[in-house]
Amino acid sequence: MRNRSLAPHHCPHQLPPGAEQEIIRLRDRLHTFGAEHLKDEFDLPWGVDSIARVIRQNCPTRLRKRKHQRKNDLRHIKAAYKPFTHFEIDTKYLNDIPQYWPLMTLHKLPRFKYTIRELSVGAQFLAFADEISVTYSTLIVKRLLEHLEKNGIDLAEVLIQSDNGLEFDGGRAIKSTPGFRHAIEQESSAHHAFIPPGLHNANADVETVHSTSESEFYDLLSFRHRPDFMDKAFTYQYYYNLARKNRSRGRKSPLTLLSEKAPKIPLNVMDFPPLDLEAVF
Repeated sequence: MRNRSLAPHHCPHQLPPGAEQEIIRLRDRLHTFGAEHLKDEFDLPWGVDSIARVIRQNCPTRLRKRKHQRKNDLRHIKAAYKPFTHFEIDTKYLNDIPQYWPLMTLHKLPRFKYTIRELSVGAQFLAFADEISVTYSTLIVKRLLEHLEKNGIDLAEVLIQSDNGLEFDGGRAIKSTPGFRHAIEQESSAHHAFIPPGLHNANADVETVHSTSESEFYDLLSFRHRPDFMDKAFTYQYYYNLARKNRSRGRKSPLTLLSEKAPKIPLNVMDFPPLDLEAVF
């Protein structure tokens, strides 16, 4: 006596031969697509429930990466850049810092900061002004490119990324018109790129040093007059680039990382002091 199976001899909903292999093949290529997405994208003739069953039984679930995991992936990509070839530039309003605002108004200190961040070793270079303008952003980027070329950096490998602000020629259609982009791509062999509109975290590296400098510089120090401010900004920038250990880069300073990654680049490339753009202009 043997138990007889009660399973039906024919299943009207069973997928035809080869259908499961086709679903598995598509899912392996597009592992973020669900059953409905696959059906709509490829006009699959089978039901959503059947496709979902095949995916559930044969395709391992791949969890989406969390924000901190994506940030770590980006850090590895940026760390692999050749030193002093990729930069981000941004401006910072200083009148929204409570500790700094009274001193700024009393001693006529700079109201805006222009920050350039090198992405491979993490160095930052600063400039200050009383207004945001294309003239000042052009002036600082021209000074930077001249400094890089003087220290043997091939400008053809240099990419400078900015947001779409007017001070970076955002909205200007003709890049051959004298201005920020013209100074990069027409007056030199370097390259410029805008971040995608609305994607503010694409400039995350330079935004990070804005936040860091607020807690390490503006909230801690007092300033007696504008020359005193520039002297302390000079000290802070050199401390940040030469001595401060960056936890997101293996607890090493930008100077240490530069000497390890590109020992042939002269260390003088770090010697680019902060600029008071009002005085320079």
